[in-house]
Amino acid sequence: MSGKNSKIEELYGSLSRQDKDGISAFLSCTLFNQSDIVIAIHFYLSEHFIQSSELDKMDLYRNVFPPNEKYSDVKLRVFLSKLVKLIEKYIVVKKIDQYPLAELNILSKYYSINHLQKNRTVFFNNKSDLSFDSYEDFLMYEYTYSMRKLEVVHNEYSHDSDKKREHFENAMLAQKKLSFFQTLKTQCDFLSFTQKYRSEKDSSYEDFIVNQLIESRNDQDPVIRAYICVYQIAKENNPQLFSELKDIVLNHNIPFESNYKGLLSHSENFCIRFINSGKSEYLEQLFEIYKCEIQFFKHPGDLNSNNFKNIVYTALQLKQVEWAENFVENYYSKVSIIEQENTYNFNYARIYFEKGDYKTAMRQLLKVTYEDSFYASTGRILLIKCYYELNDEMPLISCCMSLTQFLNRSKDFTKQRVENNLHFIKYVKTLQKHRLENDRSYFKKLYTKVKDSTVVEKEWLLKKIEELY
Repeated sequence: MSGKNSKIEELYGSLSRQDKDGISAFLSCTLFNQSDIVIAIHFYLSEHFIQSSELDKMDLYRNVFPPNEKYSDVKLRVFLSKLVKLIEKYIVVKKIDQYPLAELNILSKYYSINHLQKNRTVFFNNKSDLSFDSYEDFLMYEYTYSMRKLEVVHNEYSHDSDKKREHFENAMLAQKKLSFFQTLKTQCDFLSFTQKYRSEKDSSYEDFIVNQLIESRNDQDPVIRAYICVYQIAKENNPQLFSELKDIVLNHNIPFESNYKGLLSHSENFCIRFINSGKSEYLEQLFEIYKCEIQFFKHPGDLNSNNFKNIVYTALQLKQVEWAENFVENYYSKVSIIEQENTYNFNYARIYFEKGDYKTAMRQLLKVTYEDSFYASTGRILLIKCYYELNDEMPLISCCMSLTQFLNRSKDFTKQRVENNLHFIKYVKTLQKHRLENDRSYFKKLYTKVKDSTVVEKEWLLKKIEELY
């Protein structure tokens, strides 16, 4: 139970006041809990535990157990484990309405075991309109419902072979839809994975299943058509299908939030891949996708800090400076709490740089802590760019040396990334050295060399070279 990452501390660090009050009511119900000690621990943690500090177990023990009782770590752990289990049960009870499949399985099994035929019949004859987070959950429900109803039909219409055949066919069709979609989605995710990591897995069977869906794509609903596009773009590296994917994702009402997020993520990754291969026209499409994604950033931790900086970077490349500024103000609080300050300060420094206010950008960078390798490298790169724009040679050279030392010591970056950063340093120093020379042919050769490289900040470097000839 020691350490800030213990299960109980993590749990209570995430609970709202409303959740804590709900758990208090839940623990007071003797159907679920008969221990006053468990309730007392909950009240103590609700009032005294602060997320940023470590739990004082001795103080907790003194407050919830009888006076003068000798401290027992084992005993405390037992009651803490009971509390965690009860909170998990509370979460299940609270969220059961959001998971119709669980309700379906529990009630159908209860009615069957207790031979409550009328209740079971009424339940299956009054299917409600339900909402689902994912298309897979919807298909899973449809399949399970069809199988449970088939059991009812077998009992109530034991001699009606036509009715039984009809429900058998419904169940088989539901199972086929579920199986085919699971195969399609898994293949899309797998192909996305293999863009970064090699795999020798034989997927001929899965490809056979997906090809059947492709042949009937015009008969499929928007969710499946979108995943077919994802599959074909990834499999065939075919950007022609991207416009169809984008049209489905952005213009169709996909009611399954989980799949909508996933398809936006796939679309985002395709745009980044196309941009990295030289198709800069996909930058605006990426920005459009980012603007759709921000609706899902509601709470701290919903937004990854790397994704945050990519959104800001894309907006700034498109000269959407005001939009980027509003985004930083409104969404920096949606990254994890521990990263919020750096996220705010670093991205504002980039905005000031884009505005041409280099000295303010440098002051903003002073507020960034370089404990994270990303900020340690990109912060220095931005500082180097500021010094170059101000034609301040001595600190520029000093900062280049600092970045070089950091890159050579760092174990967090791939060899390729280190090389791309070192090439940036080399080109900036070259530009600074020759910026007063009027050698047009030299700069033309340098422009070609930079354009054909994988150096970081390539667009900025090319712009600076263009200014010199």
